[in-house]
Amino acid sequence: MELLVGIGKGKDQDPFKGGESAARDVASSLGNAVPHVLMLFCAGHIDTQKFLLGVRSVFPETQLIGCTTAGHGTREELFDDGGVLMGIAGDSQKNFVSTHATGVHNNETAIVKAVAENLRLQSPLAQLSGVLTFFDGLAGSGSLITETLKEEFPIHNILGGFAGDGMAFRGTQQFAGSEVFTDSAVALGISGVAVGVAAEHGWRTISIPMTATKAEGALLMELDGKQKKKMYKKYTGIIFRMRFTIKSLNVFHALIFLFSNFLNKPRLTK
Repeated sequence: MELLVGIGKGKDQDPFKGGESAARDVASSLGNAVPHVLMLFCAGHIDTQKFLLGVRSVFPETQLIGCTTAGHGTREELFDDGGVLMGIAGDSQKNFVSTHATGVHNNETAIVKAVAENLRLQSPLAQLSGVLTFFDGLAGSGSLITETLKEEFPIHNILGGFAGDGMAFRGTQQFAGSEVFTDSAVALGISGVAVGVAAEHGWRTISIPMTATKAEGALLMELDGKQKKKMYKKYTGIIFRMRFTIKSLNVFHALIFLFSNFLNKPRLTK
């Protein structure tokens, strides 16, 4: 199976124009090929619905998944505004199936199982070579979601992560089709092409080991009995004063960056 991949970015102050610009970049990259699936990553502080509508003005019917981030990038740059869009054209629309489910909070296992069942109904697991999935990063237990994913897809490569909202910790958003969700999971099943997964990060330890003494769901509230903000400031203040291109980049977003760079080539063949 041959894949064609197009990458676009939108940084216009008008979210609709930003989404439209990103989509036109993708269309230009793909030439005459029509994408079978779109992956959208954008900042949570912009009007994501308008950005998505801008994308839809160019690709009204193409299946789409994605989420808000704490930073995103292309081969050229990393940034924490606007959004980036990836379009993939394969041999057939049947190579990609997508789904979503809402209600992650305190219901992680059931939501993962619902996502898996929806993918099974569209494409038997025996045909899937990989699963790409994004969850609300503030709504559920990452460990429980990950373990359930492995149980539901025991022989498949799994790629994805948890949606972010910069450093706001107010709420994340997930995209499926033409809709914006919260407290949700979105997933893409891939078949007909080999899927490889790799992960790496450049973080280093900057503090002594500490104990999480208070949490609200997935949100950390205290470390060693002290407010998290005070501890973050104590150990990361000097880092936050540096002028990074983006404010925050966790392992998931670094992986998305590496993934987009790997695919940002005119042609990939099996």
